[in-house]
Amino acid sequence: MSTSLSLPVANVADELISNLRTSNAVLIAPPGAGKSTYLPLKLINSDLFSHKKIVMLQPRRLAARNIASYLASQLGESVGETIGYRIRGESRVSPKTRLEIVTEGVLTRMLQNDPELSDVGLVVFDEFHERNLHADFSLALCLESQQAFREGLRLLVMSATLAVDGLTDYLNEAELVECEGRQFPIDVRYLPQKHQTNQALLSSLSNLTQQVLEQEQGNILIFLPTTRLIKGLVDLLDEGLDDKEYGIVHICPLYGDLSLAQQTKAIDPTGEGERKVVVATNIAETSLTIEGIRIVIDSGLENRASFNLTRGITQVESVRIAKASATQRAGRAGRLEAGVVYRLWSEEQHARLAENVVPQIRSTDITPFILDALVWGSSLESLPLLDKPSEAQIKQGTSILQNLRAIDDAMALTTHGRNMHALGCHPRIANMLLSASKVASEEDESVDRVQSLACILAALLEGKDPLHKSGNSDIYLRLQYLQKNKKHSLWQDARHWAKRLKASLTLEWPLDLIPVLVAHAYPDHIAKLRNQTAYQLSCGSGAMLADGDSLSASSWLAVGKLMLFKDSANASISLAAGISLVQLETHFSYLFEEKSDCLWQESSQRIEARELTAFGRITVSKKPCSASTQEIEQVWRQKLSTMSFEELPLSDKAKSWVNRVKMAQHYSDSELWPDFSDAGLMEQIDEWLLPYLSEVVTWSAFQKLDWEAMLKPLLSYDLQQRIISLLPESIELPSGRNAKLDYVGLDKVVLSVRMQEMYGLSSHPAIADNKLPIVIELLSPRQTPIQITQDLPGFWSSSYQQVRKDMKSQYPKHFWPEDPSVAEASLKTNRQLRAQGKSTE
Repeated sequence: MSTSLSLPVANVADELISNLRTSNAVLIAPPGAGKSTYLPLKLINSDLFSHKKIVMLQPRRLAARNIASYLASQLGESVGETIGYRIRGESRVSPKTRLEIVTEGVLTRMLQNDPELSDVGLVVFDEFHERNLHADFSLALCLESQQAFREGLRLLVMSATLAVDGLTDYLNEAELVECEGRQFPIDVRYLPQKHQTNQALLSSLSNLTQQVLEQEQGNILIFLPTTRLIKGLVDLLDEGLDDKEYGIVHICPLYGDLSLAQQTKAIDPTGEGERKVVVATNIAETSLTIEGIRIVIDSGLENRASFNLTRGITQVESVRIAKASATQRAGRAGRLEAGVVYRLWSEEQHARLAENVVPQIRSTDITPFILDALVWGSSLESLPLLDKPSEAQIKQGTSILQNLRAIDDAMALTTHGRNMHALGCHPRIANMLLSASKVASEEDESVDRVQSLACILAALLEGKDPLHKSGNSDIYLRLQYLQKNKKHSLWQDARHWAKRLKASLTLEWPLDLIPVLVAHAYPDHIAKLRNQTAYQLSCGSGAMLADGDSLSASSWLAVGKLMLFKDSANASISLAAGISLVQLETHFSYLFEEKSDCLWQESSQRIEARELTAFGRITVSKKPCSASTQEIEQVWRQKLSTMSFEELPLSDKAKSWVNRVKMAQHYSDSELWPDFSDAGLMEQIDEWLLPYLSEVVTWSAFQKLDWEAMLKPLLSYDLQQRIISLLPESIELPSGRNAKLDYVGLDKVVLSVRMQEMYGLSSHPAIADNKLPIVIELLSPRQTPIQITQDLPGFWSSSYQQVRKDMKSQYPKHFWPEDPSVAEASLKTNRQLRAQGKSTE
């Protein structure tokens, strides 16, 4: 313990303990200050907690084991005596344990079993800046426990870089204690990179590492976002480092899925004259003490999993870290002596990084926590959480729990839901484990055999895939492998679940029930083949098998594991089993739904009604049926909502009528006109259009509607008559014929007429109480345009003579008078006129 006295946190330990006598506390201390390695021992030796246990929540299993081991060694004891730990599936505690380091949902379970935490004096939340959802949730329960049951329970939140605004108030006016660090100077060097591919990144890192080994002393810690990149860089360095040139350099990967021996190799000190390069995920950011690190090379990336609410699938992508994480990583270089940090981004990019990590509660699947809250006797929304989940997250999680029958339609916890929670795993896995006995009964199978299969499946679905490099997703192949490899770590998890179920674990599994059990965990991930390797999931999303996967011929799949990667349209299926429609109908009849739909089909340009059998969003079967008038109207309402007025197939007469109404509004003093703007007419379709569509099911019939007749009733009879008199549909010509007027826009009306029919007209015709002159398009006998005019008398007296000359040349048989303003209008030829005794001069 003597060496620990020099740790910075030792300077504030007494102040912190004094504060804890009367209130909760927040400790802010930089990396290496001794928060996890010194303070816990100081706390258990304090008289304040001499008769009570201390529980410390640690976000990572590897860190929990290592901290427990280190603290126990400081006492000269083995883990499990004064210092112990509990992680899921593994426990090393005893009646004499005073400090328990726990992970994940262990603290939540302790609170559920004993809301008062009657034998606990202090709960410590370590590395709280990571904003782990388990920590947030457990802290909310602890606050409720403190307020309702145990005023004397104390809470201590510890962090290196946490923004503390509002946190002390949130913790019931907790005391804030800040600790100066013992950080040696760090030389931060920015080396912005332009990597287009992962291979380019690895090549650059390999070259930089070799350069650093030549120029600097000490061990190197490299941060990368994914295990695949870590393995790639380890391989490059193993090939590229020559012992003669660099001496003995150990290349050590470090990530959560490694064995304990491999993790220990990365953490433990090297031998005399040896060096080490540790290539790690962000697991190495906090808590773990990696001996001898002097240089940090930071890619600036981390792999972040978030729950895609739209797809109902977890999505993984590599993203930029926050400034807080960059600070944590850099701190690894200055713990023992002056260090160097190479950041593979620019200072300008650094300034744009987010300040802190996004709380996990805003981006993850909260289904288990909705169930936890209900068992606690509350709802997740009403708990005093530091950050609240969104309504969409609540809705998604609630839907999953209802599908699993953990809650009813009224959001009340069912007996099955309570039993699921008692197993201590994700509700999906719990539902599968508890459903095993029911499946055995339905299939007339041995309960032990089906439960054994469920236990090994639970271990596989929650654990690391032993054949993840195979390129094949078939679960059956994994079970074959496990039957031949009985020492695989998944067996430990399977035995854990068998113990929880009080079942006998046997190797005789009814393998044909693999998909049935998987479907009990993931009923929303049943998949139907669309084409080749593409499937539709019952939740509505798309999913893909890898090319060459042996399951690609399966019409139906029960999918146990899939992942959505950035920029991918479909999720990638990594674990699945072929399932038959008969199995789905036998075991999941309650998830089938008989319904009908009525939709507009673009391909056939018509409304089609169908009776469907659906499994979630998957259509299992369909047949045509008759649509009701209400369904037809609803389809048209939906289709029309996506159209503009200009897209409606109005007849020419209807378009003219609309223009006449708009023009009448312009030339009339009345304020009683309805809104005939394009937008106004679309807003009124309930009045003038939809009532006529109850039997219209094709676009062709839609086009043939009497659009003018439908539009006219929007106007009163008086207004219609006003339009007819103000803006007539036609006008009588001097020839005696009624000619149609074309209304174009708000200020133009056109009359297209053969010039001979206008003879004898000495004044220009106008409408709208003589306010709007008609645009006259004069045509030849063959009805080709000759002249456009809004001043007919002016035309007669000016350019007509040249036109007359041209017309007489082209149409010599027709009558072209010297003065058309006084001539008789007629379409007859000269011969016909002379036969009637009329002059043609």
